[in-house]
Amino acid sequence: MKIGILTQPLRANYGGLLQCWALQQTLLRLGHEAWVVRREEPDTSHRLAGWLRRQAANAVKAATGRTGVKWVCRSEEQLIFEHVRRFARTYVQPQTPPLHDSAALLADYEARRYDAYVVGSDQVWRPSYIDGVTDYFLGFLPGGARARRVAYAASFGTDEWEFGGALAERCRSLALRFDAVSVREQGGVALCRERLGVEAHQVLDPTLLLTPADYEALARDEAARLLASGGLADGAEAPCAEGVIPSPAAERVVADAFARPLADAGEGRRGGGRLFCYVLDRSAPAEALCREVGARSGLTPVSVLARAEGSVPCGTPTSDMIHPPVAAWLTSLSRADAVLTDSFHGCVFALLFGRPFVTWGNAARGQARFSSLLSLFGLEDRMMGGADAAAVARRMREPIDWQRVSEVLHAERKRSVGFLSQALAEP
Repeated sequence: MKIGILTQPLRANYGGLLQCWALQQTLLRLGHEAWVVRREEPDTSHRLAGWLRRQAANAVKAATGRTGVKWVCRSEEQLIFEHVRRFARTYVQPQTPPLHDSAALLADYEARRYDAYVVGSDQVWRPSYIDGVTDYFLGFLPGGARARRVAYAASFGTDEWEFGGALAERCRSLALRFDAVSVREQGGVALCRERLGVEAHQVLDPTLLLTPADYEALARDEAARLLASGGLADGAEAPCAEGVIPSPAAERVVADAFARPLADAGEGRRGGGRLFCYVLDRSAPAEALCREVGARSGLTPVSVLARAEGSVPCGTPTSDMIHPPVAAWLTSLSRADAVLTDSFHGCVFALLFGRPFVTWGNAARGQARFSSLLSLFGLEDRMMGGADAAAVARRMREPIDWQRVSEVLHAERKRSVGFLSQALAEP
């Protein structure tokens, strides 16, 4: 079948990029032609919104005598996002051009005539996160469209119902047209039944449908291309020619180039290991927690994130804002001795690679995602609140039954792929 995948825009978000890649790879391996349908807001609207935010921030800071906010020009923006954008255009293929509204999505359907759409995952049904959420209920399709409609691991991100009024009614009517619905969180099953009037299955996040070997091969290939192109040094375009032979050491070279220690030299280095710190909501207290947990665990805390992002002070070097390659993130996590994170996909990949981990709940980003994932493996105690470094370090040292994790993952992966395969089968 020719399938259109509708997911969140491919931005500088490692979990978002990898869940899209994993879903596409799964569909390709099932024998389908799977296109990523790039529903994105126009670049001009993002740039205008960013400009307005910076102007407001600058006005406040000028009034208080503080430093203004850096304005990023287009050439700097290309450098900042080049690694993640290169990943998207190299590995997430085939994909459509950017489609900015419902009319463009309809025109794409009429041109390509997909046999089915798969909507998911990563909070695609969360209106506070998604522009034009009705498009992710396939509202752009005419009523008589023959394409099968499947939701795979669609996520509300929360157990709370965030739809209201006419939007709720519209999405309910659209959900009833789906041929098969699955969601990522247990709470989503209840929301689908009670609010949308449809029965949904709970399935795995797409990233968990693949194996560690799949991600290791991906990281090795991306790193080899990057080194071969000289892109590690100057950001040059990576070649996509056939015959690129990955070096076994390439991914380690790239990972080490971007892994940034959060502790001073010698701090937490008793055993020479690393604590991979993937913290999305960065702050001084969060970094202090990483440093102290590392010191108490005898591990060096490292981050594979841009040193600065978003609204940063004037004078911040552009080099500090560059987002590292996906290969650096994957390899650093897979080689870490432990993982400390506030990210859902940080937890996912810690589980996948068998790394001891602790996470803290993140209500604003959707805490239900964490509890649903961890309860599946009986690891609810790996989510901790507060900033008690001693308690976090103790929990990190407590053993995880990795044999049980592996058994549960194998069974859930088989069931989830089975759902997807059956949902796309001809009636």
